[in-house]
Amino acid sequence: MTRANHLERIWKKLGIVILFILVVMSVVMNYAGDARILSMMFIAGNLGGYCAIHRSLFDYSDDDLAQLSQSWFALILPPLIGGILSMVLYVIFISGIISGELFPTIVKDEDIPNSFDAIFSQHAEGPSDYAKLIFWGFVAGFNEKYVTNIIDSIKTKA
Repeated sequence: MTRANHLERIWKKLGIVILFILVVMSVVMNYAGDARILSMMFIAGNLGGYCAIHRSLFDYSDDDLAQLSQSWFALILPPLIGGILSMVLYVIFISGIISGELFPTIVKDEDIPNSFDAIFSQHAEGPSDYAKLIFWGFVAGFNEKYVTNIIDSIKTKA
């Protein structure tokens, strides 16, 4: 197979992966209740991971493309990790460990008691903060090192 054939095969698989993720997460968003923001972050991280794979394809050698075109796992894992890391970033935002003008302001719903369930009952302060959540969720998936670097910097400060 040629490089173009491998790329076409990968793009078809990536299309299937992203459609599957979007359909599943759209259903989850409808039934997520208080966990909608967490679901939204997972979707944003997945999309970031998907874009990162797509962007890096042209940097791969022909042999790497041949191997990647044969593997579903290698195409599913980066978006999944991106979604997980975006949810970790959401928890970091809730905790207030990082804050500032570039980061979203998260506020707690007034009628929710202080318990573990309160994690799912947080919301952004306004529309610009929701946009910041989506942006940073995408960044977490697109550049996985961003969140892991934040975690490392938190560990060194502790």
